[in-house]
Amino acid sequence: MASDGSEVFLLDDVDKAIIRELQIDGRIPFAQLSPKVGLSQAAVRQRVKRLTERGVMQVVAVTDPLSLGLSTQAMVGIAVTGDVRAVAAAVA
Repeated sequence: MASDGSEVFLLDDVDKAIIRELQIDGRIPFAQLSPKVGLSQAAVRQRVKRLTERGVMQVVAVTDPLSLGLSTQAMVGIAVTGDVRAVAAAVA
């Protein structure tokens, strides 16, 4: 259990490999992903489902701001003590 009361998930080497491969190509088919991580397609599908359902990872679309005519970007970091989720909800 994390200090904020949320559940902590321990990732094994296969989970980490799946996440790493999906970070490189989020649309990689399970048929191509499975030999890279040493599992069957069905096992990879189950692990991806488990990781997304538990909130360990998300599948999102990332846009290229420059292609949309947006020329200015900002990255903001916030240090938080206490309930991180409440702060995230307030900022959102």
